This record gives sequence, structure tokens and C-alpha cells, in this order.
Amino acid sequence: MNVLGVIGILTAFFMVIFLSYKGLNLVYVIIAACFVVIVTNGMNFIETFENVIMAGIGEQAASLLAVYLFGALFGKVFIDSGAAQSFTNGLMNILAKNADDERRRTTALMVLIFTGALLCYVGIDTNASMVTMIGLGVGLFSATGIPRRFLPVSLVVSTTIGFTMPGSANMIPVMISNMMGTTSLSGAVPGAIGALFVFIASILLLKSKVRKAVAAGEIFEYGPLEPVKETSDHQPHPIVAVLPLLAVILLYNLANLPAWLAIACGLGISMILFYTYMPIPEERLGGSSLVGKFWGLVETLNSGTMLAAVAAIFLFNFSLGLVINEAPAFQIIQNFFTSLNLPALVSLAIMCTVLVGASAGPGGVIISVLVATSVYIPEMGISAAACHRIIVAATAILDTLPFGGGCVMIMAMTNIKMKEGYPPIFQTTILFTAIGLIIVTALLMLFPGLA
Repeated sequence: MNVLGVIGILTAFFMVIFLSYKGLNLVYVIIAACFVVIVTNGMNFIETFENVIMAGIGEQAASLLAVYLFGALFGKVFIDSGAAQSFTNGLMNILAKNADDERRRTTALMVLIFTGALLCYVGIDTNASMVTMIGLGVGLFSATGIPRRFLPVSLVVSTTIGFTMPGSANMIPVMISNMMGTTSLSGAVPGAIGALFVFIASILLLKSKVRKAVAAGEIFEYGPLEPVKETSDHQPHPIVAVLPLLAVILLYNLANLPAWLAIACGLGISMILFYTYMPIPEERLGGSSLVGKFWGLVETLNSGTMLAAVAAIFLFNFSLGLVINEAPAFQIIQNFFTSLNLPALVSLAIMCTVLVGASAGPGGVIISVLVATSVYIPEMGISAAACHRIIVAATAILDTLPFGGGCVMIMAMTNIKMKEGYPPIFQTTILFTAIGLIIVTALLMLFPGLA
């Protein structure tokens, strides 16, 4: 028994959790954790780094870099053109016109979460989505009087629902589909029911918390955030605004285009439809309107490219999962999970949940997929589609622990203290998503044909 190797793997998990919680960047922390696993498992450092880490990252980058790029560009065009604001305003007018204050606040929460989920669903990276959605959240919260401390949880919940819904073109489900050879709609019915539960339960919880906060005298305060610049006099019509989103969904799920190509088509459609709504840079005011809007589009695309670059660096977060899967001692950990006296889908759900939480990111997803394809599918007879849906649902639970990169980032950007903003995140994206996973697992066990 390779005791030292197991200790090394557990130490690597602890390093990731502790050091990232202390504020160190997750990318180089994971590389350091990989080094610990390599040394304690007697692996060749150079060969492992080149043939496991870099080769594995390169394989994922081949399919995911384009998703990152086109998703970030699409998101920036959708936000900067006013299309996103038009979409949210349209929903508010339909759902809360002439409504009382409490209903308007609840509707604002629903609209923000739904819009953010939709952006993630069409392939915009979760972190990029949260960043671009802050402005919309400020507008909705200031207009309805929702305290700012509920902004982080609304944004985090939106991304969780967006990438767990069947048919999502987001990075995690796309990666799982690529590795397992499954479709985006694998286990669609159980997955949709689980995600719908998280959405409804989260709305009901936040509605109650906001009502109590407002009754206690809390109001919306901008803090370091800037008021939204209203451009309602020159925005795409809400129906026009939603067309590029629908195009991505249909092209990816019905026409079976690769995720990156479907998102790129959505980007192209949005650039055409929203061109005349692009903001003109100040230095271009006074000249030709069409030329000014061209430079406005250029600035938006430049900004989107930087968002994509930030997201792409997180490909290094796959490193720990790749190394651990190759470590001799991992067989002991794998055997522990697979030998549990539990139904196969239950043990897979537990393993993926634990590994994603311990690895603080997609590294645990990669391990789970590799174990599923090497053990659960060929040896236990579980369908690939069922494994796909279980892994997607399990990924959404412990990825929002306090040290998670997304949580740390959104708390900092909205200037909300962790003790103020994190409790509802724990309740919604850990407790509720855990119940959602139980629902998905139970449905797939009771009705295997739903896979």
C-alpha cells in the first residue's frame, strides 16, 4: 500500500483549499500541489509535467479555448449593446408591471438569475458571466430596493443553474461530453428537474431573506459600484435581443454544431443585429455615427478578449486532476469509492462531489470522468449518459465553497464581506444543489430509460 502517495494526494487537496482560502491564486497553488503529488508518488517530474499536465491541458484547450473566446466576446456584445438590459427590462415589464414592491423585488431576483443562467447556458464562462452581469444586477437591485449583499448569491446561483441545465454549451458540460462521447442532452429530464428545483428553492429562500432585510430597514446602497447608465431610448427590442441566444441553443442542441461554432454563430448574429446599438467611444463623438459604432464594437471585442484570456488561464486548474489520475496511489482512493456498498450511481455521485470540492475546480471533474469511463461504464454496466448527468449535477455542489475562485472574485468585485454574502450562497448552491443531485440520482436509478 502506497501510504506516502495517499498522504501526498491528501496534502495536495489540503494545500489547494487552505492556500486559495488565504488569497493565493489558484493557478500556481494547483501547480505546487501537483509537485507534491509527483514527489510523494515517485513520478518523474519532467515526464509528468510534459506528458500528463501539458498534454492533457493541450487536449482540453483544443476544444475549450474557442468556447472561452467566443463566449466572452458574445457576452460583452450582448451587455454593451444594451441587449441584456433590454431583455431584463422586457421581462420586468411582462412579469411585474403594476406589481407591489415585494413582487417587484422577487421578480427582479428571478429575472437576474434567469438572465445570468441563460448567458451561461449559451456558453459564456461562469466567471465572465458574473462579471458582465454585475451592472445589470445593480440596475435591477437599485430600481427595486434589494440590498446589495444579495447580489453575489444571485449571480452565483445563476451560473450554477446555467451550466447544470441539460443542453448547456458551457465549459464543464462541454468538456464532459467531449471526454465521454455523450451528448449535451444526456439525462435531460432528470437534469432539468434537478436544476428547476434549485431555481425554485433559491428564489423562495431569497424572497424570504430579502423581505426580512427590507422589513429591518435595509436598503440598496451602491457602495463602490457605479449606477447603471440607462440607454432605454436606444436599445434592441427584447424579442430581437433574445434571437442570438436562441440561435446558439438551437444550433448546438438541434443542429448538433460544435459548441464553439454555435457560440461563434450567435456572436456573428449579435454583431449584425446590435451594431447600431453599440456605444460610441467619447473620442469618436462628433464624427460619423457608423464609424463611431464600429470603434465601439472594437472596444467591446477587445474587452471581451481580455475576459477570455483570464478564463483560459484556468485551464491549468485541470492539472491536479490529470496528475492524481496518473498517480499510483490514486488506485487506493478509487477503490475506496468504487467498493462502497452502495448503488453505483450513488457512489459515483459521492466521489465526484468530494473530488470537485477537494480539488477546488475542474480537476475533480476530470478524475470523475476518467474513473467513470474506466470503471463505472465498462465494469459496472452504467450507461455513459447517466454518468454524464450525475457528474454534471455533482460538479455544482462544492465548487462554491468560500475559497472557490468565483466566490472570492464576486465578493471582492461587489465589496461584500464573506460573512454577509456567503450564507445564502451556501444554502442555495451547496445545500439545494446537493438535494438536486439526490433528485437526479434517484430518478436515474428508478427510471434508467431517462438517461
